[in-house]
Amino acid sequence: MITVNIYKKITDIFVKIVSAVLMLLVAGIVGIMLYELCLRNFLNKSFRASTEACGFLFMWMAFLGIIVLYDKDRLITLDMLYVRAPRNVQNIFWFINKIFSLGLGLVMIVA
Repeated sequence: MITVNIYKKITDIFVKIVSAVLMLLVAGIVGIMLYELCLRNFLNKSFRASTEACGFLFMWMAFLGIIVLYDKDRLITLDMLYVRAPRNVQNIFWFINKIFSLGLGLVMIVA
């Protein structure tokens, strides 16, 4: 049971870091969009790089958002099986869930 608590603390820290990165991504998208709007409306110029950067930031925002939703059990899960299982089997399901969550995060960061 101690290992479950340690793993939960580690995943909670990871999710907090991902949440902070998500806030930075949203701020980056808003900043780039405002910059592009000002350039387009006041200087009559437009840069394709800003559109590409917004698309890139939005893609990462979506990927990292899945990690937070997955960790907080806000995605569709197999709760009907989980609730009916014995306590020790629920712990095994919990570990499997968190391992997949961590793997999903690592794949998104590496890819």
